[in-house]
Amino acid sequence: MMDPGTLAHSPRRAADLARLVEIGEALNSSVELDEILNMILIGVTAGQGLRFNRAFLLLIDEHEGTLHCSHAIGPDNAEDADRVWKELENKRLTLKEMMMTSRHETPGVGRRGSRILESLRVPLTDTAHVLVGALQPEGGARVVFRAECDSSSCEVVSENLGVDQFALVPILSRGGPVGVLVADNAITGRPIDSADLEMLRLFAGHAGTAIEKARLYTRLVEEKTELERVHTELRNNQQTIIELQRLSDLGEMTARMAHEIRNPLVSIGGFSRRLLAESGLDDPRRRQLQIIVNEVGRLETILTEVLDFARPLTPRIARADLNGLVRETLESIAPEREGLGIELALELDDTIGDVSVDSCLFRIALINVVRNALQAIPRRGSRAGRITIRTQSRGAAVEVAVIDNGVGIPSDAAEKIFDPFFTTKASGSGLGLAIVSQILKEHGGRVRFESRAGEGAAFFMDLPLEKGSAS
Repeated sequence: MMDPGTLAHSPRRAADLARLVEIGEALNSSVELDEILNMILIGVTAGQGLRFNRAFLLLIDEHEGTLHCSHAIGPDNAEDADRVWKELENKRLTLKEMMMTSRHETPGVGRRGSRILESLRVPLTDTAHVLVGALQPEGGARVVFRAECDSSSCEVVSENLGVDQFALVPILSRGGPVGVLVADNAITGRPIDSADLEMLRLFAGHAGTAIEKARLYTRLVEEKTELERVHTELRNNQQTIIELQRLSDLGEMTARMAHEIRNPLVSIGGFSRRLLAESGLDDPRRRQLQIIVNEVGRLETILTEVLDFARPLTPRIARADLNGLVRETLESIAPEREGLGIELALELDDTIGDVSVDSCLFRIALINVVRNALQAIPRRGSRAGRITIRTQSRGAAVEVAVIDNGVGIPSDAAEKIFDPFFTTKASGSGLGLAIVSQILKEHGGRVRFESRAGEGAAFFMDLPLEKGSAS
């Protein structure tokens, strides 16, 4: 290997060192890894640079534990080479200009080079391999001669490259080995002398520093992005906590107000119903009293839904006869249904026995779904209003279906139907179906629906036979 001092005293080598300075300046102009890798290959093969015909850049992949060829440059034959070199010569660029203008472009490689690219992948544990051996402390820069190969891997690489000699130089950084640079003169056949090898070795030092700098920059960008993500997440979480606290306070205040309103409302409802019962059919106050009774009933329903939604749900699970529970619940709202003139059909599966359920909460859920169906059926029309209640076994769960022939659910409301305070009706709290969903979740079940606008809707409440057994 030639001494750098000797290299500096040769006029030709002094020019080469000037090229190295120019290459170093170009490499230092970027912190993008792909740009740097492209510039490395251009510097090795450019006529204004190190003048090799082809170059292959093999980088260490710590994740895979391999040394593999990631970038390459070089034509397949003399015709391609002549065309490419003439094009570059006509542009009359300096080495630095060429590297700077081409840094965004992946260097070209012929079909043969592509096959070589795919074949150059070696496990790092194979220290006897000629390529991995260059990374070892006893390795280093060398010109490999096919006639003097001392290992099968050396012979294989020479054969794949299709050359009798190639330069092999490790790329090192302060953090350790980065990869290996392979260069040859497959087109011109020009011998690689010791001065060429020394230039490639010095160049590899610049390359190692530039690659390490780019990787550090990439790591810093990734860490900065991650810190920004964590900061944003913390800020969002803090805002969520504040919002949840606000909602908690609002819920508590709403529950207290609902309790305070309920007591006088019960009195108003009681007195108005009593006055209505005592009034004669010809009493001029009867119509006003009926309006009061109806509005008080509506307000009582809204207050009940608000309180049901605001109170913490802690189901008290016990074994209960599901069909019996369905019958009892429907009897409790029979006057409301009959007053609307809506028919009821029961299709209860007699094979269903006891299930694990909070009977009180299930009644609330079923009443809300049935009331939703009652309100969805038009008061007038040629078609008679009808609701069907069906129970059915579904493996580890039972299904309670409420099917109506009402107006159905608009398609634009389908995704919001279980959201709190969302309603398609002119009045109401918009909490009924949200409460149903909440109750079913607390039981380890779920509620779902099917609907066609104008044809009705079907709501399905799935209850696990044992809490937690339903998927």
